Amino acid sequence: MKRRWVQGMLLAGMLILTGCGAKNSSPVENGKDYTWNDITVMLPEDWADRCTIKEDENGFTIYQTASYEKMEGLGYLCSFEKSDAWMNYGAGENLIAYTEDGTLYYLMQPTDVACDTEDQTIVEEYGSMMEEVTAIASSVKIDADDVHYDADQYVVPVGAILPVTEENLSDLSEQELYLAANEIYARHGKTFDDTYLQAHFDACSWYTPAGEATAGDAGLSEIEQANLKLIKAMQTAYEAEHIYPKSYSAGETAEIALLDNGVLNEVSYTVTGKGEQAVCTLTIDGTAYDLAEYIQMNAPVADAFYVTDLVENIGTPEEDELKNFNIFYFPVRICGPVFLCPYGSFIRNGEKTHSVLSPFPPAAPSPDKRPAGCHK
Repeated sequence: MKRRWVQGMLLAGMLILTGCGAKNSSPVENGKDYTWNDITVMLPEDWADRCTIKEDENGFTIYQTASYEKMEGLGYLCSFEKSDAWMNYGAGENLIAYTEDGTLYYLMQPTDVACDTEDQTIVEEYGSMMEEVTAIASSVKIDADDVHYDADQYVVPVGAILPVTEENLSDLSEQELYLAANEIYARHGKTFDDTYLQAHFDACSWYTPAGEATAGDAGLSEIEQANLKLIKAMQTAYEAEHIYPKSYSAGETAEIALLDNGVLNEVSYTVTGKGEQAVCTLTIDGTAYDLAEYIQMNAPVADAFYVTDLVENIGTPEEDELKNFNIFYFPVRICGPVFLCPYGSFIRNGEKTHSVLSPFPPAAPSPDKRPAGCHK
């Protein structure tokens, strides 16, 4: 899903400086096929005397010739590799195809500048060649049975064909774990009462709803059942390690230690009225705060609020700010700045947090815990 091959900041900066900041996703035109075993890609015709290709037992690697001639290994542009292990989108790794028998095909790219940086002509050529890698990757053809090219539509694309490990899942967010568990069912056509999930899978080209909203584990393979069990265990572990954010219903009184002094504060949130006429009130230890005095709000979209930890979600405050206090996130659509108000109830910093406060704090609750209408 969201993890993709990563080009380092220095590489990105170099591409911008050379006018090559935007990737070219157009198909390769007037290209020439290059084949290694069962992998075929189309290389631009003008790469014939500009690239050097080296093969090994796992695949092939493409270098910029001008850099490679200066030093072996320099000028690394990309490689196409075949494996039976899921790498889970580490730095520079992108799963581009897989087969039903568990064979995986990767595009690998550098995470930093990999050319001769002392020659500006070479730098500019390297940048222009890097810009074409995406188009080359889109041309890949695998000569095998039951090939899938939709890995980017899954959280765990190998969930039905290979056992996954805790290490594979360790970097997934709560949101991604939630999707990963349900995409196992979605592969079998399950439909979902959760509108967030249904909309997500409806957007996937591989999804064919079968109308079984209550489908259980009966149709799952042993691999799928084992993967589902592990994913659910990882969800439980994630919740245990991330006690924030906590969700409270409007009108509910919560006891929360707002400051790092061990004292519990009574906090509640109420919404009266509807639409743009709604009045949202935060009450702390009996003192009521009309939120309209602190933020510019449109209509609330849910009668609930979340509490999360400042240090965990935004980072350590400046020395002159309160330490270890909480932030409240309210389900309101807002515009304009959000200012610090009593007890650190609101923080908005364009460089550190979202420019618009949403119903979802940085470490949002699982979609099944979110109020209706809060799926964007």
